[in-house]
Amino acid sequence: MLEIAKRALAGSILIVLLGIAPAQAQFAITDFDGQVLDAAGNGFSQAGGHPYAAGTTFQLKAGSDGLPDGGGVKDVQVDLPAGFVGNLTAVKPCPQGQKVPSGLETVAGLDANGFCRADSIVGLATIGLTIGTYASPVFSVEPAPGVVATLAFNYLDTPVFLDASIRTDGDYGVTIRGRWLNQSAAVLGTSLTLWGTPADHSHDAQRCLAIIPPIDFFPAADCAGNGDPGNPLLSASVAGSVPKAFLTNPTSCTAPGVGVLTRISLDSWTGGSDSSTFESHNPPASTPLAPLALDQRGPTTGPTGCASLPFDPSVQAQLTTAAPDAPTGLEIGLAFPQQDITNPSGLVTAHLKTATVTLPEGMTISPSAADGLVGCPDAQWAVGTLAAAQCPDASKIGTVQATTPLLSDPLQGALYVGSQHSDDPASGDMFRLLLTVDSEERGIHVKLPGQVRVNPATGRVQATFDNNPQLPIGTLKLRLKGGPRAPLATPADCGAKTIHTELTSWSGKTVERDSPVAIACPGAQPLAPSYTAGTTSNAAGKHTSFVLRVERPDGQQTLSGLSLSLPPGLLATLNGVPRCADVEASAGACPDGSRVGTATVGAGPGSNPFFLRGGVYLTGPYKGAPFGLAVAIRVLAGPFDLGTVVVRQQLLVDQHDAHVSVVSDPLPTILKGVPIRLRSLNVDVDRPAFILNPTGCAQQSVGAVFGAADGSLHAASSPFAASNCAALPFSPTFSAATTAKTSRANGASFDAKILIGVEGESNAHVVAVSLPRQLPSRLTTIQKACLDSVFNVNPAGCPAASLVGSAAAVTPVLSSPLTGPAYLVSHGGAGFPDLVIVLQGEGVRFDLVGAINISSKGITSTRFANAPDVPINSFELKLPQGPHSILTGNGSLCVKPLLMPTTITAFNGKQVKQSTRIKVSGCPRAKKAKKHPRTPRRRVR
Repeated sequence: MLEIAKRALAGSILIVLLGIAPAQAQFAITDFDGQVLDAAGNGFSQAGGHPYAAGTTFQLKAGSDGLPDGGGVKDVQVDLPAGFVGNLTAVKPCPQGQKVPSGLETVAGLDANGFCRADSIVGLATIGLTIGTYASPVFSVEPAPGVVATLAFNYLDTPVFLDASIRTDGDYGVTIRGRWLNQSAAVLGTSLTLWGTPADHSHDAQRCLAIIPPIDFFPAADCAGNGDPGNPLLSASVAGSVPKAFLTNPTSCTAPGVGVLTRISLDSWTGGSDSSTFESHNPPASTPLAPLALDQRGPTTGPTGCASLPFDPSVQAQLTTAAPDAPTGLEIGLAFPQQDITNPSGLVTAHLKTATVTLPEGMTISPSAADGLVGCPDAQWAVGTLAAAQCPDASKIGTVQATTPLLSDPLQGALYVGSQHSDDPASGDMFRLLLTVDSEERGIHVKLPGQVRVNPATGRVQATFDNNPQLPIGTLKLRLKGGPRAPLATPADCGAKTIHTELTSWSGKTVERDSPVAIACPGAQPLAPSYTAGTTSNAAGKHTSFVLRVERPDGQQTLSGLSLSLPPGLLATLNGVPRCADVEASAGACPDGSRVGTATVGAGPGSNPFFLRGGVYLTGPYKGAPFGLAVAIRVLAGPFDLGTVVVRQQLLVDQHDAHVSVVSDPLPTILKGVPIRLRSLNVDVDRPAFILNPTGCAQQSVGAVFGAADGSLHAASSPFAASNCAALPFSPTFSAATTAKTSRANGASFDAKILIGVEGESNAHVVAVSLPRQLPSRLTTIQKACLDSVFNVNPAGCPAASLVGSAAAVTPVLSSPLTGPAYLVSHGGAGFPDLVIVLQGEGVRFDLVGAINISSKGITSTRFANAPDVPINSFELKLPQGPHSILTGNGSLCVKPLLMPTTITAFNGKQVKQSTRIKVSGCPRAKKAKKHPRTPRRRVR
């Protein structure tokens, strides 16, 4: 032992004396090569196979003094081809804290001082020095935190550690780094050979340390007992262990004549650096691993034989709930058999390249998930970096667990929602995912972008993760969270469903797997939402707000349509409200001045739908209606901007009682591929002084008809009645006039006018008058009344003789008066015709109907019983003289006063009865009596 120590000391002194001369020339790599070999020394290219050995070697440019130009090597980095991996479970790593043997130790010393044992050896390192060639076994040692694996060998009694990590900033291949290498001797080149099966006994002869001549520090006898358990570095555990494969070729193949690249980067102690690559190739003959000139290398080749690789994964899927139309989580488990990962003669399962999962029809993205959800910005994905993703917890929608035969512990990860890059749901860039798998202990941070493609019309979801790492995966489990904010929703219909999975390996093989899931029956029930509608204050004749509340429970057919029928007298004061132009309304860009209310919708299944709010705007004519509404809601659902949804409504005014109907365009059921699953609709029409209550307190209702997605209809009503009608005043004034000049040819004229003019009064409901005997109906005109079958189609088609007058009504709810003609309309039979006044303005038409009756004494009475519950400031009816006048004169109209019994009944029941004196114009003035001169009285004194 003393002699050995002396030689070691002399060698160390010699190395120090030779040293590293100051470098002036450029640091450079002259040769860089590597080979993957079988046991006979031939190239081994079988994809997914286990080679006998693989290694790399490099040489540096040396100057005339034999020393490397630019100084010695400080750091080395070798990037192996993606998919070329080592199985750390194939060998027993040397525990941390154990010493890397130098070759000077005895068996007793190894046992006593805790040196690494032979069952940790995985290869051989050969270092070319200016003073000779140094060889050392390469040990697998327990890795330090932050790296996947660590290799170590002894270099001049100093351990060199090579850390292996996964390139999570690129193609997820393996990178080996050695740093702060020994400066005590100038390195001219290094070869590192790893054994495909470290326990293979063919490597026993190399399980020792030696310096190869010309500097022979250690007796050759140290390795003479190769294979003998007495050898200091050949333990019984190696001799009796079952050989396990350590190295595996990639499972992706290249085209003929195309290899895969290995890259080396070196830094010198003096600041120089260089890098080089080589393309995989066969050796020219059965030769040991050594750098070869390009003209000496065999043909370039990459992995071959991919068709022979097994790829038979299994898939299992399970929903967290079986209820229809409900938020649900999803668990998907993938398993890849890896039985030959350690079989030296076997072929491993091809690595997974692409996974595509297609959900069944009806199983869609859930709007309920949007509440509180944020998108992870791309900068926080950290794709292309070695760092872990830094996504916020609010973007997390699931967890991931992966196992690999290369590591003993499972890897944990998460599934995040990414920020939106497109508004096309089918592009895969609108709904984006990030799958992460991390191990801080091993420095692994896998970040896989995923694309979710959604059918815009049906909402069917397909998620794809492409270019997965070329690493063996045993199992992969994805769990999308359940609960009310689950990202998915179950179909509304019940029964068996299928989740379809398509998996493609890096070897090019594709398999498809179907996973059955069941949705509990019964499925969607008929639509029957809860519904209320009315005003916030029902004080008669007062302004108020109108509210609509619709709630659809889970499990019912989707709400897709709505129309309302408001009770007569429930009005909107449109006068003074700007109308949103048609182009602006369709674009959802109405000015705030036209806003009359707010709409709030709840979307998504479960107990916590996602709520959105938008404006309700008054528009001009829409689809034949005189007015319209436009509901515009900007859909910002969590991280997704789905644009502005505009739903327009017709405001129709009934021509018989002036009640308003609201007919909505179809309610959207799907938006950008996301079924809305409308759960609630709340509308508040709360513009000040806009909604006006009726002045009649009769029990009424707000009727509704709901449309379901299956085409069915559901009718409902909400009770409504105004209150305190009796307190409303009612003080109309009624006046009438005619002209004294009548004739058989032109008949008589008649003008009537009602003035209310006091805001807050009850509206007039019934007006009944009886004309005096002097103004009888003109029977020749009565006989020329228009048939109702003609009038109902188009009053303009009525005979000219039936047009007997005109009218005008001024109402504060409209900007302009309602005006129009008055017709005699016959309903057939023996009855008298009606006087129908067609009032029109701003697109509104109302037919005021007066029932005419002529008594046996020739007295004409008319009763208008359908006056609308609408505030009227003034109403004037003109029945002029002419060839088709409705009235004629009976004798002189100037002889005595013309009195017309008049009864006006309000909607609150109050009546005003009067005997209206008809003013007659054109009567001759009464002659004044002659004045006789007065006899003056005599004054009595």
